[in-house]
Amino acid sequence: MNQQRFEMGYSAYQAGNWAGAASLLAEAKAPGEINGRIDHLRGNALMKLARYDEAAQAYADALEDRSYGMGARRRAGRGYCLPQRRHRRVQPRSQHVPA
Repeated sequence: MNQQRFEMGYSAYQAGNWAGAASLLAEAKAPGEINGRIDHLRGNALMKLARYDEAAQAYADALEDRSYGMGARRRAGRGYCLPQRRHRRVQPRSQHVPA
């Protein structure tokens, strides 16, 4: 994890700068890295931006992190079950095949 990007993204998140938070939090993770906290926060920011498909994917990625607390995983799971996206299942990033 890029700690500096995470801290900047978290500060943007706390300030309500959803676009900045989503971008910086995405940059905080290395390719293939699993980090439920980053993905969960990024999903929340993407929801605020009405970017539902991306938010659902971020929540699915958060659920892959087995070390992420159960309460937080349940909250990410609620985001994953967005009413707008029930008609299609988002695959976890490890199984995702780019279009």
